[in-house]
Amino acid sequence: MDQKGFILIVVTIIMAVLLALGGVHLSMISSEQRLTLRSYRRISAINLAEAGIELAIWELNYGNIASWSGSPATKTVTSFSSSGGEIMGDFTVTADLTSDPVIEIEATGYTPSTSSPLMAKRRVKVVTKGRAAAFDYTVCTKELLKVEAPVSITGDLHSNTNIINEGVAVTGAGSAHGAVSGDGTFSEGSQDSADEITLPTLDMVDYATKATEVGYTHNEDWDVTGATLNIPVLSPINGIIYIYGNLEGDGVTIVGPGIIVAEGYIKLESNSVVGSSAATAVGLFSDYDGIDAIKLETDSACYAVLFGPKGQVKIETTSTLYGSIVGETFKLETDSTIEYLDLSGSIDLPFSGGTKIYSVTSWQEK
Repeated sequence: MDQKGFILIVVTIIMAVLLALGGVHLSMISSEQRLTLRSYRRISAINLAEAGIELAIWELNYGNIASWSGSPATKTVTSFSSSGGEIMGDFTVTADLTSDPVIEIEATGYTPSTSSPLMAKRRVKVVTKGRAAAFDYTVCTKELLKVEAPVSITGDLHSNTNIINEGVAVTGAGSAHGAVSGDGTFSEGSQDSADEITLPTLDMVDYATKATEVGYTHNEDWDVTGATLNIPVLSPINGIIYIYGNLEGDGVTIVGPGIIVAEGYIKLESNSVVGSSAATAVGLFSDYDGIDAIKLETDSACYAVLFGPKGQVKIETTSTLYGSIVGETFKLETDSTIEYLDLSGSIDLPFSGGTKIYSVTSWQEK
């Protein structure tokens, strides 16, 4: 074999190897493109499902999800577009409204569409729990909300009429359906003519029934001076003590978690302790119609939610509360302190009748 023939054979072999390598490379590029496209579609499908979840939560909080068709309530959106105008695909979302305030929402995203043979599908399921919006504030009142220095307030204040702030530097915002007045300040600003927040109602019949069946009831006024009330011991099932009268006590200790519901007023003073942490917090609910429906004074300390929808809630004389307060009116004075703390994990807060807010408690992608 001459030299030219040998070179031709070598060149032919090299070309064959290069062609094979090129084919492998092209195949790898094609596989990577398919994987990239598949990954993009799966991510897009998840984004579409999440858009469905956000839509349902928005409708729960601000819209009218009850107008959706079927049971569970169902809505389908096709050719959903991104903010840039790109069509991402379709989604279907359902909401089971039968167990309100706990609502399960499930959304399925499809990209590029439900009818495409190359469709990618992903599902997201969440559980939401509703709560009365009034308890999202340190203090929320139906009528006048008044605070006077020297006191300390951390968190937002709201009144469906007016707020009077006399010399208090509030760490938070103030909003009133009427007007915010006085020489005090709000670190997050104040707002007049704010939207009203409907206060929840106390279903006294329901509370009394639950306390009779599985809780604890006291059939007259109750003076608990110097005593310790352990709600989980007295009411081991659902933590409800129901009082057919007033509750009064000096130097009393109340241990949660749980709630005390009184048909009359609640007055605790002289170093009383209501809950020692968020885990042992207590709800004090009064149906009393008048001044001092709930009153804490004289060095009392609380991890509590105070709820007196028909009367005045008052904290005074170097008392401290971590939690929230909802009442017809409210007054804070004489070196007392209140600081917002979300205690919904320890206390079954009233829900019916008021402006509601739903938030996610669990999230699962499928």
